[in-house]
Amino acid sequence: MRGVVRAELADDLASVLLSHGFDAVTVEELSAEVGISKATFFRYFSNKEDVVVSIVDASPASFMQGIDRAPAGAYSGWQLARLALESTLDAADDDPARRRALLRLISERPALRARFSERRQERGERFTAALAAVTDDEVAASVLATAALAVLDSAWYAWAQQEGATLRSVVDARFAHLSAGDRTYRIQR
Repeated sequence: MRGVVRAELADDLASVLLSHGFDAVTVEELSAEVGISKATFFRYFSNKEDVVVSIVDASPASFMQGIDRAPAGAYSGWQLARLALESTLDAADDDPARRRALLRLISERPALRARFSERRQERGERFTAALAAVTDDEVAASVLATAALAVLDSAWYAWAQQEGATLRSVVDARFAHLSAGDRTYRIQR
């Protein structure tokens, strides 16, 4: 129940932050705007950064959902990692314009980027556990999860600037680039 209330509050609070401007509104003003006390705000969020990051990175769905929905068969590590991101990509389809605005807000503010990075680390542990359950290889799962989240972050920031593109297409293009194999690059001196 607490998670549902937190998600609903975050949604309302983020709307106010986007319409008024992140720096233009205090926690007191933000709370009053959505009809809650400052104490209630701090019961659910540690600060305004936490509100924004929770909306973008909320995805309560398990990383296992995408893997569980995939047909039986053999998959490379990159394919498993991409499948595990499916629920995150589904969430991005809900309100892409708003999600892009929030991601641009995050990319413009160091405190928001730091909080976003902290949340990513927490998600990385769950991602690793999901991949380890399939691979039976904790080291490979950790490397794949870390790399896949880096791909997702790279894709998110690029997608935030590309009106009309889907996050899924941007992520898939980055995974295709990785999956294409090891390339040779020339160092010019």
